[in-house]
Order: sequence, then C-alpha cells, then structure tokens
Amino acid sequence: MGKKISREKDSISCESIQQRLQTSLANGSVNFITELLAIEHMLPYQDKNFIDSTTSFLNEKNLDLFQFTTQAIILGQDVFRVAHIVVQIFPRLIKIDPISLLEFLKVYDEKTKNDLMSGQLFEPIRKRSSINIDWALSLEKSILENLDKRFYTYLLSLYLGLSDSDFNFGYSKIKIAYTSQAKELKAIGLRGIGLLVNLPDEVKRESVNALILNANDNDEAVAVNAAFSLSRLHEEDSALNDKRIELSKNSPPAVRFEILRQIQFKQGQLSSTDIEIIKNLCTYDLNLKGITDSLDSIVYFLVTKGQTDIAREILTTWVSSHSLEEHQQYNFSEQFDSSIFEILRNKDLINMIVTEWFNADDFRYHHVLQEIISYMGVHGVKSLRFNLDILKTFDDIDFLYIVRKVLGFTHDFDLSISLILSILDYNLISKKIARIVSSVLIEHIGENYLAKTLDRLNLEIKNTTSNTEKYNALNVAIIELQKRSEQRSALSDCVELRPNADHQAELNKAFQKSMAVSMREAQKKSVFQSLLTHVAIKSGLSTFSFFNGEYREPTKMGSFSHGVELPKKDVLDEVGASFERSGFRLAKRGES
Repeated sequence: MGKKISREKDSISCESIQQRLQTSLANGSVNFITELLAIEHMLPYQDKNFIDSTTSFLNEKNLDLFQFTTQAIILGQDVFRVAHIVVQIFPRLIKIDPISLLEFLKVYDEKTKNDLMSGQLFEPIRKRSSINIDWALSLEKSILENLDKRFYTYLLSLYLGLSDSDFNFGYSKIKIAYTSQAKELKAIGLRGIGLLVNLPDEVKRESVNALILNANDNDEAVAVNAAFSLSRLHEEDSALNDKRIELSKNSPPAVRFEILRQIQFKQGQLSSTDIEIIKNLCTYDLNLKGITDSLDSIVYFLVTKGQTDIAREILTTWVSSHSLEEHQQYNFSEQFDSSIFEILRNKDLINMIVTEWFNADDFRYHHVLQEIISYMGVHGVKSLRFNLDILKTFDDIDFLYIVRKVLGFTHDFDLSISLILSILDYNLISKKIARIVSSVLIEHIGENYLAKTLDRLNLEIKNTTSNTEKYNALNVAIIELQKRSEQRSALSDCVELRPNADHQAELNKAFQKSMAVSMREAQKKSVFQSLLTHVAIKSGLSTFSFFNGEYREPTKMGSFSHGVELPKKDVLDEVGASFERSGFRLAKRGES
C-alpha cells in the first residue's frame, strides 16, 4: 500500500461531542444515531474521547441505545456501522433493557445472516453476564419466554459468562440445556460443554457421556454441536477420541464437516489420530465445498510447516477416494486453490507427487496430474523433475511406463522436456532406457518443438560429463535434430500456405472475443473479485485507493499475458496427434 497523502483524523473534545449529540437528540432517535455515525466517521478508530463522551451522555440521560439503533437500522442505516458503535459502547452502558436488546438482535441477525460479522455481540454479552448475574438471568428469562427461538444462540454466550464468574452455576445452566427435551436448547448445551475451560473431574464423566450419546442424534443441530464439543475435548477422554474416529467413518456430512473443521483449526499440528480421521473424511460428495475448503486449509498448513509427507499422503488418499467422473467435473487446482501454490513452491513435494502419481496404475492420478501440470504451465512454472530416490526403485518397465504417461498427459514444452531429461540424471539408468529417452527427445518433443529442443539440449549437454549414458543420449538426439533442422532450412517457403491477412485478422478478433468471455467466467469464481466494486475504465497507467479517510499514492499498473505454443503435430495432424496421445494415456505397464 502506498504512502499517506492526506491529513490524519483529528480528535474532538468530549464537550463538543456531547453538545452535538444533545442537539441531534431533539430531532428524534434516528437523527441521533445518524449524528453519532457522522462523529465516529470523523475520528480515529476507537477514539477514547468518542467512547467516553457517548457512553457518559447515554448514561446521564438514561437513554435506551438499542431502541434507537433498532429504529435507525429499520429506516436504512448501515447495520455494520451501527453494530460497530454498539460493540464499542456496550461494555460501559449502565442501562441495557433485555427486551430492547432482543429487538435489536432480531433486526441485526436478519441483516447479517450468513455474514462473518453476525456474532459481534456474543463476547460483549458474555462479559456483561460474568459481572452482572441479575442482568444475565433477566436476559435469559426474556429469551426463554420469547417465541422466536433464534435468540437461543445468545443463551450460549450468556451461560459461558455465568461460568466465567461461577463455574458450577454456569455449568448447571448448560446441563439443564443439554438435558432438555427441546432440541434447540439441547444443541446449545452440548456446544457449551466444548467451550468450557478445564472441566472438573466431577462433571467430566457426565459431560463425556452426553456428547457420545447425542453425537448420533437424528436432529442435525444436536449431532453437529455434540461433534463440535467432543472434537475439542477429545484429548480429555479416550472414549471421545474413539467416538471421533467412528463418526469420521460413518455419519451425516454436517457432522463429518464439523469434526474436520476442528482439526483444521489446529493449523497443521496433527496427531496420528487426526491424520487417520482426515483420511476417513476424504470420502465425501465433492458438492460439499466446505469439506474441501477445510482439507485445502489443512494441506496448506502442513506444507508451509514442512510436513510434506503427511500432506502428500492426504492428497493421495483424496484422489483415490473419488471417481474419475468426479475428478473430471471438479478441477484439482480449483478445489485446492489455497494450497496449490504452496505445493508447487515446494520442489521436493511436487517432484515426489509427480513421480508417484505418474507411476500409479490408477488413471485418476494421471488425470489429476494433468490438471496440476496445466496449472503450472499457465502460472509460468518452467521446471519439473522426477524424484531420483523413487526412480532408484524402478525397473525398465517402470521407466517406459512413466515416459508414456508424460507424453500422454503433459503438453507444455518446458515441463515435458524437464521431466524427460530428469530421467537421465539417474546414474544407474540402463542403455535401453537411455535409448528410449533419446528417441522421445527426437521423435516426440523434438518433432513438435525442433528449435527449442535443440537449444535446451545444447545447454544441457554443456553441464553433462562426457562418456556417460546421459551424455550419449543427449549427443545422439542433438545430432539427429540438427540434421533435421538443416534439412528443413534448405526447403523453400510455401507461399500458398500463408494465411490470408484479412482471414487472420478475423481469426484474431474471434480469439480475443473468446478470451474475453472466458475471463468473465473465470472472474465470477474469484473471491477477491467478489469483494470489489467493478468500474470500467477506458485507459490508464496507474491506480490509487482511498482507505480509512486517506488517499494513497498511485500504483503503476502492470500487464499480464499467457501464450500457448501448440505442438507441431497438433497443428498439422490434429486427429493423428490425438490418437497418439490417447495411446500413451491408455498404455498399461509392461506393454511392448
């Protein structure tokens, strides 16, 4: 972000704030909230004078803030800005009428449904309940008497607040809830068990039994909240851990997702049981994006923390847990969009994945690898190698098998030639495999990209020890490709095959239009793009931003482009090239 180029926000005196609030109050509650928002907008974030003077004014006038804010939101004020002020002022208010608070929460919950900011008042209610038991009990009474059961969610923060000041009293409230016949209360009570800190021995056994019993409840909310708590407390009792493993194998998707989500929060600090559970949870309907996102996050943390063997193990299990049809419908790089970049950055990890998966007899691994390699090509990755430690375990049949898979599933020149050349780095390679590699460099890669292949091989042979199998294979390929290059250079140009200029222009225009449509479709899936307001511009060299009342210095715009060079065989004989590629893809191990 650029440097600040506007003045800092100035603070306003308490007297001035209260005077403005007094004037606005005379014009009604909605005008009062409007003025409150205007003052807050002018000041630095969480300005002490603003909080002190506003709470002092409300307390002195004995005003009901929640009655005011409810009306303001109903009449169109931004719910998030209003809630932001409420959260700042809440802890210091003397008067908070439970009925008015519930009316505010009703409007607030409706406006923030499915939003990350929907729980802003949980913590303030918990803290107030811990220091004002009478107020907490009054709020509990109002919630239980209200016909709208959405407020039951706030009973959880209320009971936790009571447990903060008196554990036994707070736990007794939670126990009443989880033993209730009302499913909504039972779910709240079960979740509360997992949020209590350090369960005493005298209540641990009954709590554990309640969680195990209710984890299989037919009501989804009850089962999910039981799974939430037993996942958080699984280290407290082996029975909870056993139940967690059982649920990961066979339970409704929502329960399995909750178990996985709690493992996700460990950020890569996984036990052997966690890994077993993750593998169990790799089998699921890929429509359930939440489970995929949690797996993606887990893999991300494992890779960034260097636990690549576990990450590879999980990814391998995930691929084998889904059908080829599912993999064709759901692209790997889109499913694991958070971790894919970290996977590719870790050269040892991606090299091991490529070696193991290309050597697999299961076509699903080859298909997923094709998607990963395509992603690498688009994002400018130029090098990919087989893992030499794994190659040491190969025989000639295995080498021939992976060479065919590379030719069948890898279309990018840089990546395909890097993979093929890396086979020659294995010191104990047989003469037969060296000849096969040389043949591939000539008849397949070299035939499709003659000049580029020659340049790459000449560069490679300079760093290769003479009289080795690698040197001999490279030398044979270079001599043959050089000969073919000279023969082609001697041929005269065929003017008749040059495309008509007008026709070429039409093709370019159609291509640009197709790319524009593809770009629009791709942007629809972008989380970042969805957070922005799109403004079309005709031209420009830089951009600037306005943040927290300040303009930032312009940032120069850069360009991004990606080109694809088609193999020569695909241009001259598309059908023949497709048949050849299909043959390599379908080739089985040991076929001649």
